[in-house]
Amino acid sequence: KIISPVSGSEHQELWRLTVA
Repeated sequence: KIISPVSGSEHQELWRLTVA
């Protein structure tokens, strides 16, 4: 798993753009 500085829904939204 990749740990991100954000949590909750923001985490998913931000990572979606990152992995896109």
